[in-house]
Amino acid sequence: MTTRLWATPEVAGIGRVPMRPPLDPLDAGADPTTDATADSPYVRSLDGRWDFQLHANPAAAAAGEETAAWGRIDVPGSWVLPATADRGTPIYTNVIMPFVAEPPAVPDDNPTGVYRRRFRVPRAWRQRRVLLEIGSADSTVEVSVNGEWIGYGTDSRLASTFDITDALQAGDNEVQLVVTAWSAATWVEDQDQWWLPGLHRSVRLVSVPAVSIGDAALVPGLERSDDAWLGTLDVGIEVDWGTAVPDDGWAVTVELDSFAGERLAETGRLDVPRFQFGEPLSELISATFFTGSVARARLCVPGVSPWSHESPTLYRATVRLVDPEGRVVDVRVQRVGFRSVEISGRDLLVNGVRVLIAGVNRHEFDPDRGRAVDIDAMRRDLELMKAHHVNAVRTAHYPDHPAFYDLCDELGLYVVDEANLESHGRQASLCLDPRYQLTFVERVMRMVQRDRNHCCVIGWSLGNESGDGPGHAAAAAWVRSVDPSRFLQYEGPFMHDLGAAAPVSDIVCPMYTSVPDLIAWSTAGSDPRPLILCEYSHAMGNAGGLDDYVAAFRAYPGLQGGFIWEWCDHGIRRPDGDFAYGGDFGETRHDANFCCDGLVSPDREVHPSLVEHAALFAPMALAPRRGGVRVINRRSFEPIGGAAARWRLRADGAVVARGKAALPLIPAGSSADVALPAEVVAAIDAVDAAAEVHLDLEVAPTIAAQVALRRARSSARRPGRPGRPVRLVVGESVGDSVEIAWDGLTVAAPELCLWRAPTDNDGLKIGWLEGIGARGAWVRLGLDRLRCESTAVRSGRGSTRESRWVAEGSSDAIVHRQRLRVDAATVRIDDEVVVPDAFDDLPRVGVRFELPTGFDRLRWFGLGPGDSYPDRRTLPVGVWDERLDEQRLPYVMPQEFGHHVDTRWFELAAGRRRLHVGAPKPFGFTASRMSAESLTRELHASDLVPDDRVWVHVDGAHRGLGSAACGPEPHDRHRLRPGRYRWSWTMELR
Repeated sequence: MTTRLWATPEVAGIGRVPMRPPLDPLDAGADPTTDATADSPYVRSLDGRWDFQLHANPAAAAAGEETAAWGRIDVPGSWVLPATADRGTPIYTNVIMPFVAEPPAVPDDNPTGVYRRRFRVPRAWRQRRVLLEIGSADSTVEVSVNGEWIGYGTDSRLASTFDITDALQAGDNEVQLVVTAWSAATWVEDQDQWWLPGLHRSVRLVSVPAVSIGDAALVPGLERSDDAWLGTLDVGIEVDWGTAVPDDGWAVTVELDSFAGERLAETGRLDVPRFQFGEPLSELISATFFTGSVARARLCVPGVSPWSHESPTLYRATVRLVDPEGRVVDVRVQRVGFRSVEISGRDLLVNGVRVLIAGVNRHEFDPDRGRAVDIDAMRRDLELMKAHHVNAVRTAHYPDHPAFYDLCDELGLYVVDEANLESHGRQASLCLDPRYQLTFVERVMRMVQRDRNHCCVIGWSLGNESGDGPGHAAAAAWVRSVDPSRFLQYEGPFMHDLGAAAPVSDIVCPMYTSVPDLIAWSTAGSDPRPLILCEYSHAMGNAGGLDDYVAAFRAYPGLQGGFIWEWCDHGIRRPDGDFAYGGDFGETRHDANFCCDGLVSPDREVHPSLVEHAALFAPMALAPRRGGVRVINRRSFEPIGGAAARWRLRADGAVVARGKAALPLIPAGSSADVALPAEVVAAIDAVDAAAEVHLDLEVAPTIAAQVALRRARSSARRPGRPGRPVRLVVGESVGDSVEIAWDGLTVAAPELCLWRAPTDNDGLKIGWLEGIGARGAWVRLGLDRLRCESTAVRSGRGSTRESRWVAEGSSDAIVHRQRLRVDAATVRIDDEVVVPDAFDDLPRVGVRFELPTGFDRLRWFGLGPGDSYPDRRTLPVGVWDERLDEQRLPYVMPQEFGHHVDTRWFELAAGRRRLHVGAPKPFGFTASRMSAESLTRELHASDLVPDDRVWVHVDGAHRGLGSAACGPEPHDRHRLRPGRYRWSWTMELR
């Protein structure tokens, strides 16, 4: 590397082939019905093992082989992965840059990788051109072939493609790629990510004819015509003349077929225009009207089946280039789906229908390979999304792998495609820096040029957290001119002003706006655009509050959903199987575990927040009606029903009957009142009249709902064998102690507990954000260090204790009064806690007691099967079982988990002994072998060691979760204020 291109922000690329849709060339005689899915004979992958050198900086790389040893490395991949490879370390930052400098400067310590590989060009490729396609190079790449310098590229999330034909030789050829870790472009790729230098997508050789199909725009649309759907395909096929002199007689044809082989439409012969050289007048006319060697047409296809997230119907378009002799010389195939996207008033319409956007933000990430994500992993992600009623993806914060869009077309997910632009570390200034304006515009242009054929792409995003400057305005103008078929969005102007005019954006797309502020925006009605949150409901660790958002989306005009941040935790797998986050590799500048903020774990274990999403965005809902239920179809396009549905009847949580029943066909957006089948009525009549009764209805594996047909008279009901005799022991162990004693089991009376292990949304444990948020306030109040100052015990008919609890440095005391009474085999406990004004917004108000480890089987009647919290409680009601020894912390960072709200009763069993806990009203509890103290203290799941006891919490109140790590605190109704708390409950040993 003899130049400083990597340090020059004005240069985005040199020698690159213009960006085009990634349509591999097929053989001229190929039959698209059979060959389109086969590997192209004109593509050769260079993935696999490459020779590799790592240098301290570009200057050292330019010095040659003597400065570093050659090794071997896998492509695709990052040279810092696996972390044991001793080639530098991953670095995670969210906002701060990983180095101290002013743009466009980067450190002199700039690791630079040199990749080399030999290859041979197939004999069949002679007389054709050969392109080298580098799918992704982070941060920049310079290319040489056989010692000849070819070109240079930036933009680490889009391919850089070079014509290397003239540099090739017979026999062996050698390609060299020089990749820098940092560059001037790094300043616009500051995207809440691991910094992972390398080649993250495939490197390929692609052979095209001497004259070939260049850009092939096939932009889908949909119109209504005579009560039928008319599909439209706007065709713009550019011919790439290569080094040939443009000539008359070239033509293009485009044919559209169903995948069953039925021909639906065709353009016929489209002559390819060319500039008319010759007489001055001819050249003047041609200069005025010639718009390039692009054959244009519009295909109209009546009677198509529209593409949507519920019914992703696809067709096949085949493009052929014909030479002046009538020979087909190039063939490309594109899958096509017909759909329309428009904004009407405050509604975003797909196919003329308002669609609620149940979206997620998705980084490309694999716990072992970083951003080198294969197609099987992409499909797994998308299928998991579909199973949990995610219908849209924002490609945060860059265009994804080309195969991702093919999969979204196939499976049915809307995509907001985002340009590779984020200057978070300098967002207010870099957008005004004239040296970066070309970069801003070109990255948006190249994204649109690559992805505009995909029906899944319904909108373009100009980037993320990059301020608001002339580059955004210029990019928006270009997109509106080239592709008016989709909406444009950009959050920058809305960051500090929800009412911003923001002409660059067709929708209002803020991030992390609170529900009250959203409602205020809606009711003001001053902005005519729909509002779709580009980020909300920050899914870091144990999170909640999504229910309030979805309720607002369904109730208020203009609010049309959003994209949850984000899909997966970005933990890098460690040798011990645990996951690393920022700082775990010795980095001094990092953002700790802020990369672990997903709806699924790094290895795609589903988090409770994703289960909540599935319930809140479920396509079917049920409501009770006299003698039946109302079935509500929340789908946008497709009906529900028309066949047998499966039902289960639960009495006090236990399934007492099940069967199948016919369900009428219910159109999208409609509902129907359905009478209960005779079998259900008979089953209800057969159960105890005081039983709580629920009906589960399942239409398909992912379309299910539950409705309460009868509420409980008392949540403490629990049939079972009589309890064992019990007594209270006062002052036997310690003068002011009370113990509950059965034959063979003694339990100390439950003690006051106000602490929960802080969640990530309560406040981060480590990093520069430590001390911010609720966690910091709790620690400052000393809630993790409460001590009992005094206890007084009175005995009579039972036992009454009054304890005063104080925090270090505070004169205010929290008073806990507890009355215990024995009624036959039952211990009745009445708790009262008085919280003074100094202790505001508490984690929990409850009590805790201990059991021996033998009580390792948990059974409860309430919401399940997972955990639940005041602002995450959409699980069905039932009786659920769990082994405590099998409890797994579902989050990378240890924190509070495993709570259960709305519980009617729970039991912990040791062999044949069962400790039963119930209450007159639904309550909350936690049972675990992991104490709140250890969950608070430890920093990785692998550090947690189950205690030699079972910790049981019974709560009178528990704080909500919220998403305050990067969003709002829990709603006020889910926060615990000073005052008096009372609750009653019972214990029995059976």
